[in-house]
Amino acid sequence: MRVALNTTFALLLVCMVVTLAPQPHPVSVQEDFSESSGNEPLAVCFAEGTDPEYMAEWTERLLGRTDVLDYNLGGRWTNTAHGATGTQGDGVTLTYSFVPDGVNIEGSENVLFETMNSLFGSPDNWQPIFAQVFDRWSEVTGNTYVLSPDDGASWGQNSPGVIGVRGDIRIASTEIDGGSGVLAYNFFPNRGDMVLDAEEDWNNPSLNFRFLRNVVAHEHGHGLGIEHVCPINSTKLMEPNYTPAFDGPQHDDILAGQRGYGDPYEPNDTHNTGYDLGLVSGTRIVDLASLDDNTDLDWWRLNVVSGRSLTIRVEPAGRIYLEGEQNGDGSCESGTTYNTNDDQNLNISLYAGPDTTFLISAPDHGIGNGDELFRYDVPSNVTNLKLLVSGATNNSIQPYRLSIESVDPATPYLLGCPLRIDTTLQSIPADGALILSNPAAGGVLNISSIDVSGPFTVTPQAPVSLQPNSDQTFMVSFDAQELGTQTGTVTFHHNGPGAALSCEITATAITSGIVFFTGQVANIGDVPINTMDSVLVGLRAEGNVALSINSMTTSAPFSVNFSGPVSIQPGPLLRVYPRVVPTQLGEVRGWLVIQHSAPSSPDSIELIANGTPNLAAFDPALLPTEFALHQNYPNPFNPSTLITFDLPQAANVSLLVFNIEGRLEQQVLENAALQPGRHSVEFNASGLPSGVYFYRLQSGEHRFDRKMFLLK
Repeated sequence: MRVALNTTFALLLVCMVVTLAPQPHPVSVQEDFSESSGNEPLAVCFAEGTDPEYMAEWTERLLGRTDVLDYNLGGRWTNTAHGATGTQGDGVTLTYSFVPDGVNIEGSENVLFETMNSLFGSPDNWQPIFAQVFDRWSEVTGNTYVLSPDDGASWGQNSPGVIGVRGDIRIASTEIDGGSGVLAYNFFPNRGDMVLDAEEDWNNPSLNFRFLRNVVAHEHGHGLGIEHVCPINSTKLMEPNYTPAFDGPQHDDILAGQRGYGDPYEPNDTHNTGYDLGLVSGTRIVDLASLDDNTDLDWWRLNVVSGRSLTIRVEPAGRIYLEGEQNGDGSCESGTTYNTNDDQNLNISLYAGPDTTFLISAPDHGIGNGDELFRYDVPSNVTNLKLLVSGATNNSIQPYRLSIESVDPATPYLLGCPLRIDTTLQSIPADGALILSNPAAGGVLNISSIDVSGPFTVTPQAPVSLQPNSDQTFMVSFDAQELGTQTGTVTFHHNGPGAALSCEITATAITSGIVFFTGQVANIGDVPINTMDSVLVGLRAEGNVALSINSMTTSAPFSVNFSGPVSIQPGPLLRVYPRVVPTQLGEVRGWLVIQHSAPSSPDSIELIANGTPNLAAFDPALLPTEFALHQNYPNPFNPSTLITFDLPQAANVSLLVFNIEGRLEQQVLENAALQPGRHSVEFNASGLPSGVYFYRLQSGEHRFDRKMFLLK
């Protein structure tokens, strides 16, 4: 949500199709609600690949200037045809009007009526579409919109809105740059004027004229002081690109609008101006509410029937999504994760009206969590109530959802619902508990039947009787035969007040393990003593969850190069190369032991090798005749490979691995003293990304380089 509230200028933004210049926003709001001055700089967005000379020419034509502008321009409305507009979080009344044809718009003739009438037939067909857009902005903010005539006064900030004469927001149309490209542009407050490109297909009927509605809604977002938001992923109306993926303002856009102008229930900042919910009987849900900053208070008025029991819950109504800045060149940042659930610490308090006598507050569950006042028995002499939602501590907006349930105090209820049973292994049952409570005000409660759907069973079974002021625990069992997440519902039919009690159940069965593709024995074979060799061990995770390999160990003379823990998903093959350096003749045995997160841990593979005479040590004729570095094997590899090299004489050797930029990634051998002969060394790249790497053998004046490819 990027709200531009820090300037003394009016800003014009341009919306474009396909790849409009993106503009952004993490919630960094700089607040200076100053009025617009006489200057009108504008930020122009262009489609990707637009010729730079054309961009400069178009910008200079509109701006009368060529320098780069900062996108942090615009501001909240501070004065309209209806007068002053209060402060942040206060709704405003905005008038809008359609400019008559012929008015000079930035050097071009306005052709709004000619264009739209040719496409739609008459104003009766296209003006209601604009009204739908303003109605939607009114539904999600504290603003009110009123259609106004337009006297055809000259275009510009010297013709502000006047009640009954012209709108605060004047809408016009000129030929801008042909079809596509620039779709429209809009000024920031205190001038919210909008210009549409006359050469677009505004009468495209798809999705109830969504093309026209979304472009107009986007441009008016700028008219409210809201900037572009990145990244471009078709989730927010104020992204620089038009998209038909949704209809009108989305979550982030709504927060931006409410930040400046409050939610649709404003003004409700005092107990005398609280929003009137009327008589609450049953359940009342309030959506699209918010605390717009750390000073905001939301008061709600309601009436209940005498002697009722209330459950009131307030919970964050945020989302987790990406937000980023639009760069100065119009490109978009990839964005960072933004969570709108934990900006404030929501609290609720209940008062008796009309004199606002405190009754009770809900327990505080901390920032990012909901608070609940559960089954509060309203005093019998109280039917008029006032509810305060507060707790804002940070200078940011917190959306929330309010629910109020009014029931007979004798109505039974369930605790522990919805029920989430702990994750279990396949075929191993798991249980969860529900508590059915019969209040003190109730009579004898008879549970006549219990319906259960899904792979669940409930005990005890019906019939069950509960005395007043008593509880019954019901155990819900999950059979865990099917892998994955399973859902179901349990419903208790009873003779007490209210409907049958239903609860949603969710449980998950998992399986996990290791499968070895090379068997339970890995035989390296004959290996000359005091030389190194290795063998491939291939394994993969099986099941429906990731498996964590925590460690790999071996017994001498075997070794393995492993850096963990490593998480592997079911399916892909993991290659491991245990190695051996026999120091004596004959067979040697050992174990590769793998500790992991599956129930079968630890798993092991037996390792076998046969130490043979090192003929090169006794027959100089069999020794290599020159230093050599061979191609690694396998290549490409993941994550391990063997690097082989020849030494014609005893030498100190270093083996280095570099990335493609020449940065040292790993020193496999560091000045190691080795005997003459052929040597193989394992290189493990578990912690490195895919790509091209170079490995170098250095020994005295000898240096050799080769290339290898890591493919994950």
